[in-house]
Amino acid sequence: MADYRWVGAHAYRDHRNDRVIEPGEEIGDDAERIVAAHPHDVEQIDADDAGFESFEDGIETVRDAVSFDPAERTNDEIADLVEDIDNREELAAIRDLEQHEQNRSGALDAINDRLDELE
Repeated sequence: MADYRWVGAHAYRDHRNDRVIEPGEEIGDDAERIVAAHPHDVEQIDADDAGFESFEDGIETVRDAVSFDPAERTNDEIADLVEDIDNREELAAIRDLEQHEQNRSGALDAINDRLDELE
């Protein structure tokens, strides 16, 4: 089984193993069960991700790779800015930042709508 990281907005209480998995933390034990139950709150850890010292280091790397930081913009500004982006990887990175930092439905809807347009 691949390695997974919890990316849910809140910590996950794993009663079966009597532990709490914080956002950004590797799941480890019982990953298969947790991934099956919460597929939208986990992400597979790529080999490239393994080199980060911490989750925050990974977020900083993503932030440096995108054209704007969604945390510094309003929902309307994000909607306007993503209309000019044709790179799906950059849009996905902006979405990941938004989910991690603000998790605003209006901003996420605008980003996801743009991703759908590019399919």
